[in-house]
Amino acid sequence: MEHSIRKKVLRKITYGVYILAVKLDDKYSAATITWVSQASFEPPLLMIGLKKLSNSYKFVIDSKKFSINILNDSQKNMAASFFKNTKYEKGELNGYEIKEGKTGVPVFIEVNSFLECELVKVIEGGDHDIIVAEIKNFENLTGQEVLNLRSTGWNYGG
Repeated sequence: MEHSIRKKVLRKITYGVYILAVKLDDKYSAATITWVSQASFEPPLLMIGLKKLSNSYKFVIDSKKFSINILNDSQKNMAASFFKNTKYEKGELNGYEIKEGKTGVPVFIEVNSFLECELVKVIEGGDHDIIVAEIKNFENLTGQEVLNLRSTGWNYGG
């Protein structure tokens, strides 16, 4: 299988752009992710691909709960700010205001929507594991269009 062709083909799969946020004890981690999909209606399950060597991976495994924050199509800069380490200061992560969700996870105030999730299962893979999580709470905050990977001009995958 030729790597360059595989890369082109896999990059044709469409993805949204999301920020995963998690708190462990008194520390926070947040990361921009794209590999997210609904996996079940009942119970309501999501699956995400999460890089094993990331700080967020360790936080999710240890805390067992996290949020998926769905971005508006105008929030590319917000997504880009979570390619780096997470800094918590005065109720903000990397300069964006958060609050505590109903399940205790950090959620962003100015996003399209968010899902509060609880870890159900980890399926080991290659450099990313598949995290299966049950949706425990959600809020739909705006009716705006969502940010997708293709519109950012970024590539992740292949």
